[in-house]
Amino acid sequence: MKSRTLPVAVLLLIAATTLADRAADDAAWEKICIKQERPLLMETALVSNGSAAAAIVPAEGEPWSGAAAKLQAAIAAKTGVTLPIVTPTKITDADWAGRHLIVIGNLLNNVVFARLYHNYFACADAAYTGHGGYELRSVHDPWGAGHNVIALGAQDAAGVEAGLARLVALVNECAKDGELKLDRLMELKFTKKGRRAPLEERLTAKGIADRKEAIANIYARPGTERGAAHQTIKFAMLYHRTGDPGWLELYRDAMRRHINYYATNEYILQEGPRRYDRDFRDSWAYGMVIAWDLVEEAPGWSDEERLQFTNHVLRMVWESNLYQGWDRPGSVEHWRKFDSITHNHHTWPGLANLFGGWYFSRHYKLPVAKDWLDIAFGMFRSCSRSWKPWEDSAGYQWIPQRHVLTYALASGDRTFIEQGHAAQTGKALLQALDSFGRQPASGD
Repeated sequence: MKSRTLPVAVLLLIAATTLADRAADDAAWEKICIKQERPLLMETALVSNGSAAAAIVPAEGEPWSGAAAKLQAAIAAKTGVTLPIVTPTKITDADWAGRHLIVIGNLLNNVVFARLYHNYFACADAAYTGHGGYELRSVHDPWGAGHNVIALGAQDAAGVEAGLARLVALVNECAKDGELKLDRLMELKFTKKGRRAPLEERLTAKGIADRKEAIANIYARPGTERGAAHQTIKFAMLYHRTGDPGWLELYRDAMRRHINYYATNEYILQEGPRRYDRDFRDSWAYGMVIAWDLVEEAPGWSDEERLQFTNHVLRMVWESNLYQGWDRPGSVEHWRKFDSITHNHHTWPGLANLFGGWYFSRHYKLPVAKDWLDIAFGMFRSCSRSWKPWEDSAGYQWIPQRHVLTYALASGDRTFIEQGHAAQTGKALLQALDSFGRQPASGD
């Protein structure tokens, strides 16, 4: 009799423990979830109360420095105030925190622009706009310091001249004596010549409807839902890179569907936030953060919608940590002291903690975001000192190193690059290819 009742007792104990853990998780979520959406800094005051409120930061040399001088003169002529021109290498954290910046150049010639680029905020490089094209956009409070950036990106002299002409026109339209405020900017001009990617055609109503139907069909096929998450992120990135409002409409629709999926899916509801990661949310949670950060200032959101989307993104990062057990006592300290290498099932959620930690510490001051950043920094700082992850397999071996490189560029910690480990990773990858440039299968 005793042996027959023991399994029942064990099952009851497991059930009770699970219920207690679930209750604790519910209480923890209620404590960290956002109750009020953050205020948005939609206007960029370049001149305020007769004083300079911004600096112009051009790439060195022509045509960039000449464009800066022309912009400086145009602003002075309309407001009576001269904005300082500062070389990129002299910009400090105090500059980012203390005033707005107008940054002119691209990834290759301006380290300040490069910092924006590596954090996905700006896009201009050697082949984004095309010859004569330009990127003119507001980057809203990127570091949570209460100041914006106006990014004027181009890849050649014709492009910066065209972008400057448009910016000067806006100055002439908006400025008055002692004051100059610009509303949100997202003006992208592309040309075919010199552009890496083909020119995207504007989405048609049918193209939008077809993509919405495709997302709905994903949710109709249980077990494929991770594909919907990746598409959601892709829609936001395409809006950011093209300015086509059709992609924003698709992102909004896809996010609503993803939120509904999380609210109604039986497996998610039954198993809770620590459930087995069969959606592999670890691998796309960081993309959810980046995507939302890029489109949050876009037109059309209601306050209720912003709060809902923000909490959904927060949930993705939070769940990634619970699934890993990184909220348990000692876990954060383990990563703070980490001194080894690891694998992609850690570096994926490590990126979620990096970008999620930045976003929720900068804009919401969430205490748990500091723990997430401590985990991410501990992990990636250690992995930066080696070209080798745990994996020895085709494909998987390169994932953690790609994540370390993402960390290096976004954070500015260039250990992985400057100690030669990034180059060694590239050499190892080349050695793994056959004479046709294909990678033979090996390992997992």
